[in-house]
Amino acid sequence: MEHFIALLFPNAVAVALSPMPIAALILILLSSKAKANSISFLLGWFLGIIVNVTIFSTIYSQIGSGSKNTTAVIVDGILGVFLLYLAIREWKSRPKTGESPKTPKWMQAIESISPLNSFLIAFLLITINSKNTVLDISTGVIISRSSASLTETIIAIVIYSIIASLTIIVPVFAFILFGKRLEKKLKDAKTWFIYNSSAILFVLFLILGVSLLSKAIGSQI
Repeated sequence: MEHFIALLFPNAVAVALSPMPIAALILILLSSKAKANSISFLLGWFLGIIVNVTIFSTIYSQIGSGSKNTTAVIVDGILGVFLLYLAIREWKSRPKTGESPKTPKWMQAIESISPLNSFLIAFLLITINSKNTVLDISTGVIISRSSASLTETIIAIVIYSIIASLTIIVPVFAFILFGKRLEKKLKDAKTWFIYNSSAILFVLFLILGVSLLSKAIGSQI
């Protein structure tokens, strides 16, 4: 079980360090309905991860049932190449020295959203965002390959989802406990994450992409 979770850990950390959801949450925490919206955002993010991973692990189990080794190599190769593509794209899109990064338009409208919309934004950020989806596909593949029981699989998915949500969970509960005293730190953190988002994602995608490609190539040698 420990080895199973260890295999999922790098992907969970990569999802947790996604800069845009963190920056979006910080904007929500600085809005007028901070408490209700942030809790809704957390629920949407957490449930979105569970839904994504469950769907992809189920799909892969069905696809790979007859030729699991070949399918595994193909999936690893495709995901590895795609992650390297994302790494290159993030590196090229990083802000130059002295240049201010562009804030997405949907983030600019966050201050006036409702708890339901906060939930939907978080859910969509994890379920239809290509960067997070490819990580959840990779996680689904790992889960479907394992020989874990149904109970162990459920526990692993929940633990993965908690780790992948830590960067959302911690700020939400810190705000509930300390409220407005965190306002300056939140503003500084938002600026830092938006400015460094491309560099963070470049490193994460590069490491995971190389890892998956190495696994695919190594299995054929």
